[in-house]
Amino acid sequence: NNYEIGDNYDFSYLKMHIPWLRLPWPGFGFIAPFGVLGLVLQRKRFRELILFYSLAILVALTQIVILVYTRHRYLLAVMLMFFGSSAVVALWDGWRAGRRRFAIMSVTILALLGILTYWPTSIEDTRFRSALNLANGLWRAGRIAEANNAYHEALVLNPNFLDGARDYAAAL
Repeated sequence: NNYEIGDNYDFSYLKMHIPWLRLPWPGFGFIAPFGVLGLVLQRKRFRELILFYSLAILVALTQIVILVYTRHRYLLAVMLMFFGSSAVVALWDGWRAGRRRFAIMSVTILALLGILTYWPTSIEDTRFRSALNLANGLWRAGRIAEANNAYHEALVLNPNFLDGARDYAAAL
């Protein structure tokens, strides 16, 4: 989950052209655990924050269905930042108030959520999607011979992908 499948406008490309994106911003793997912890810690204020909870849950469910590109997580990251900041404040207040057990349990939960955020996905699936995205990009750029090679590589990785086979046939 820490790798974006390249396409025409991936984050790496944007960083080359937008200087402030080159700053060391926290990534989704840092934001998500704090956001989830904040969601849990703010559960007593659920009725007050129903709009934020609803939007965060709706965006998260959408991501489960279409999560391919990192840029699709931007809205979810923004939503989780609100809850994540409340988690940081709660941790700090708990530590200062002497509730060390609460703070230690919260940090343990953060560590587990961080591990889950970076849990590896199928490398074969990532290679397949990368090859397919490359092939589609090359096809749109008019580089047909190179697109053919990339479609072939994608189909070798996932021979059951019918759309890729159709695109490969069209490129031939």
